[in-house]
Amino acid sequence: MKFEGRILSGEFDLQSNEFSLHQIKHIIVESVINESKFNHLFSYLKSHEDDNDGQVISLHDQVLVKLSKDEIKELISDLQTVQSYFRTF
Repeated sequence: MKFEGRILSGEFDLQSNEFSLHQIKHIIVESVINESKFNHLFSYLKSHEDDNDGQVISLHDQVLVKLSKDEIKELISDLQTVQSYFRTF
């Protein structure tokens, strides 16, 4: 199931219950995120969504992506949509 959000895009695999991240902001990436990692990222951003200076997230522990306060809110919105795709066992 393809997903095109404001900040990220990717594809959700219903069989493996994983999200394949293809792009975040303007950066093309290939990363598979399981539910646990996804929830960790979501929780972290949620707890820092009001930080005036924004946040920097790391892709593959190599590429740093700066997110403004507004971009964090947009990313949280994208993540909430994708989060609904994960099935609970």
